Order: sequence, then structure tokens, then C-alpha cells
Amino acid sequence: MKKVIFFTTGMQPTGPEATAIANLNALAGAPYQVLVRRGDAARGNDNYGAGKDDCDFVAGTVPAAYSAKTVINPDAPPPPDNLPATLAIVGSGLVAGVTVTGSGTKLTLTVSGGKITAAALSA
Repeated sequence: MKKVIFFTTGMQPTGPEATAIANLNALAGAPYQVLVRRGDAARGNDNYGAGKDDCDFVAGTVPAAYSAKTVINPDAPPPPDNLPATLAIVGSGLVAGVTVTGSGTKLTLTVSGGKITAAALSA
């Protein structure tokens, strides 16, 4: 299991931070354990005296002590390690770089390398 630490800018998450945390928690069913830590300088990131947390990824307002860690974007997380190349994780929003061809109401997506590469409409 991969661990993500999301750092807030203050004592309570802001609205956008709470949304990002919710997005990460939606992913946390299997591949991630999401911890929330206060990352601002007023409190520091000392894990309540226990020292720096070990983790695979970080998110939010990341303190300098974690700058060597990979930052995960809650709106575009990396696919799970075991996701077959013919599947893609899709959410609401724009799929950039894909042209939709055809017409109709049935949408067929082509997936390659874990990404949508083509989209076609048909009757």
C-alpha cells in the first residue's frame, strides 16, 4: 500500500484542500493510505514530536522537509501499479488531445498505455 501525506496550509483544511483530500480519500480504498498533517510553519510538520512521517507521495502545501518526495495531484493521480494498459481511470473533465469522431449517442473509447487515445460516436 502506498501512503500519501496531504499537508494543509493551516490548522483546518481550506475549501479547496478539503476537496482535494476527499478526492484522495476516494482513491484510498486500495492503493493509498491518506494521512493529513498540518504543514504550515506555525506548527511545523513534526508529527506531534514523532519526527518525519515516511511516505511514498505528498500533496497539498508540502513543507521543505518533504521536497524529495513525489507530489501527487489529487485531480490526476497516477494509475495503480496493477492497472492493465487497456484500462484507464476516468473522471469528470476534459480529456485533452483526443478528437471525437463520428456522430450519434454511443461513445466508444480506445485505451492504450492506461490513457484514452481515441473516442468515436456511433448510433
